[in-house]
Amino acid sequence: MDSSLGEGVFGTVTKCRNRATNQIVVLKVMKKDEKMCLNFKRELEMLEHISPVFNLVKFIEFFDFQDRQSMVFEMLDISVYDLMQEEFPFSLSQARPVAKQLLIALQGLQDIAVIHADIKPDNIMLVNHREQPFKVKLIDFGVAKRSDQVYPGQMMQPISVRAPEVRLGLPLWEAVDMWSLACCLLFFCYETAEEFFGYSDFDNMTKLANFIGTPAKELLDEALYAQKYFVSENNNWRLKTLQEFKESTGENPDMSEEQHSIYNLEELIKRSREFVSEQESNDRDAFHDLLSKMLEINAEKRITPAQALLHPFITMDHLPKGDNYTKEAHELMPILSGAAHNTHTPPVKIKYPTFALSAAQTLVLLYELLDEVS
Repeated sequence: MDSSLGEGVFGTVTKCRNRATNQIVVLKVMKKDEKMCLNFKRELEMLEHISPVFNLVKFIEFFDFQDRQSMVFEMLDISVYDLMQEEFPFSLSQARPVAKQLLIALQGLQDIAVIHADIKPDNIMLVNHREQPFKVKLIDFGVAKRSDQVYPGQMMQPISVRAPEVRLGLPLWEAVDMWSLACCLLFFCYETAEEFFGYSDFDNMTKLANFIGTPAKELLDEALYAQKYFVSENNNWRLKTLQEFKESTGENPDMSEEQHSIYNLEELIKRSREFVSEQESNDRDAFHDLLSKMLEINAEKRITPAQALLHPFITMDHLPKGDNYTKEAHELMPILSGAAHNTHTPPVKIKYPTFALSAAQTLVLLYELLDEVS
């Protein structure tokens, strides 16, 4: 089996076996670069801070040796994005356990005032899909932030899942992650959901106004970047036309082609109830009610993880007992014990010998690359 699991701007990810414990792990090796060294230190600080939170990837240990820096994580399965290439769209019974586990993760992060800032299908990993279907963990804390370190106007999150308060330059806190999770759930369950996500900030703002609605006047009055996207007229705000945006900003934003299969969230709700059973129709109503609360434009009014975990779509209190649909929904929900914390042991920093070893020799000494393991 090829030991390489991927490569990015940060370095490489490799599947390895710990020679001392025989444990199969993932080794993230950073590039030899000053910027990467700073990123490594920031991610390491965050990983040590968030280690107790439930449904996050387990961080095992790290290396800081000469000019080669590495982190060791537990081995997981494929990403939800990869699964979507094989099984898409997800049924509500499949999406529900993923939603619940990630809400627990967000509750834990909120408890310690951490923003993940990069929630997307690629960063949601299945633990072992064959043995534990739809058991997931959140990974990649390379851009995570303490909520007391963010400020209005700071850019974060991938464009397609970027919360409106980020684009508009409003106060930021953990609520931005709830918006991203809602976007992911839309991705999981609806083939036409891609029409909600644009290719640029202006494209996304246009789709937001059409799909959910224009941000309220009181929000735009306080937003640092309101005038980038909107025009103030007669004591109110309207979205700029594409031409007005180009002329006022000098930008030529990427725009997606106009689509007409869905117009707004209400239309999506209506169409999703066609040709389904009464039980599934009721379940979809509950799902869309949760989505609408997660996609609240005003972050102060957006549902919190703790509130969302009590929502009927998650608790399934709205489903009739003994029904086959209800039975299937319960069977796919993983058994989750505890409130919001793991019992992880603290990450370990390896103590190196004082005699000279190259970084490559050190890695070989401690970890065996699994080129030959099937």
